[in-house]
Amino acid sequence: MPVTTSCPYCALQCAMTLTPSGAGAVVAAGAGGLCRKGWTSADLLTSPHRLTSPLVRDRKGGPLRETTWAQALDRAAVAKPKPRQRVGTMRSRSSAAVG
Repeated sequence: MPVTTSCPYCALQCAMTLTPSGAGAVVAAGAGGLCRKGWTSADLLTSPHRLTSPLVRDRKGGPLRETTWAQALDRAAVAKPKPRQRVGTMRSRSSAAVG
């Protein structure tokens, strides 16, 4: 069954239709056509280099290893920088902030 979607490569988001086949998917362009990247986008689905699970490092510069999505998201949540504390007070736009 064909799936209507958009090309993921640039801000133009050209329309495309993917038709699943035994070896992956076949791309058909919308009314405006597709660039070279768009035409080859279905090849990414079956590429042996495609990442199918998250990779993490246990230490800076260490080797990458596979992990679960839950573990990767937990690590990302812990590593997320905290908002900086505000210094001074907020005033109206006509006044400068005191710091």
